Amino acid sequence: MRLIVVQHGETEWNKLELLQGHTDIPLNENGQRQAAILGQHLQSEPISIAFSSDLQRAVQTASAILKYHPSVNLEKTVLLRERTYGIYEGRYNDEWRKAVENSGLLSHLFRPEHGETILDVQKRALSFYDSLFQRFSSETILVVVHGGVLRSLLLGLDGGSFDLETQKRYIHQNTAYTIINIDDSQKHRYEVFNSTDHLQK
Repeated sequence: MRLIVVQHGETEWNKLELLQGHTDIPLNENGQRQAAILGQHLQSEPISIAFSSDLQRAVQTASAILKYHPSVNLEKTVLLRERTYGIYEGRYNDEWRKAVENSGLLSHLFRPEHGETILDVQKRALSFYDSLFQRFSSETILVVVHGGVLRSLLLGLDGGSFDLETQKRYIHQNTAYTIINIDDSQKHRYEVFNSTDHLQK
């Protein structure tokens, strides 16, 4: 199995550094441009199956890529939604960081009111990954997700911890992508890791 895992394009809330979570924010003009460029960049990939979060910023990004793969249907799933930040959605990142710090907890253990921990996100991301492995073997699969989902998935696959220094390696910019090859024993290797080459052209 081969996975092309993509972070969605930019939104206005990304630009303003506001927490989005489950709030359904669309791509802004720059995000649409990023997605279109990535679609062109990936047009020669033999994508046969596609999944995305059901939130429109992910769906719009996936649709721009699948413009070059018109026979591929897009399956949307809540399992790939971004972490829900509860009462902090729509608030600035700085407010979130202060709330985590004031809690006295490690960041991955902090659960905001009406929200999730990043470990909750990792659990559903890995559940989705396991279901793919059970269903598909040799296909190239497009998966369009959010930053928290992508980071927690790759950390889970690599057996990494959620300390801040380790997490930094897994942070993807908007429309950055990673390609993962998975063999029959479920061992994985990175063919491409956190690439934004398409945006540099």
